[in-house]
Amino acid sequence: LVLTPAPMQNSLTSLTLPLISILHSDSFGPSPTSLPFLDRFVSITGDKLSTHIYYKHTDSHGYLDYSSSHPASCKDSIPYSQFLRLHRICTQDEVFHTRASEMSPFFRERGFHTSTIDEALFYMP
Repeated sequence: LVLTPAPMQNSLTSLTLPLISILHSDSFGPSPTSLPFLDRFVSITGDKLSTHIYYKHTDSHGYLDYSSSHPASCKDSIPYSQFLRLHRICTQDEVFHTRASEMSPFFRERGFHTSTIDEALFYMP
């Protein structure tokens, strides 16, 4: 996310809205103000861009299984690093918390302890 002066933001919005409209109407549905881009979902709300995580339908959420032979410190850092990535992508805190709740079961399915997941969330900035 790049912070720009207000006059540039207005021109940036006026330039990107038609592009998003063209791309979105051709590929993703009726909304001219939002589209998935890489691992983010980008939306224009008023005069601001907002983002949150986007999972492709092919994403298997195949994180490392906790029963693997990797060092515990390596395994325990995975939820924290993924939540930190999620925190950087989500521009709104309430969206981050919602998406983090959706992400937590992915780790439980791979054998991560609930305490490890909760601790990772506790230390989020």
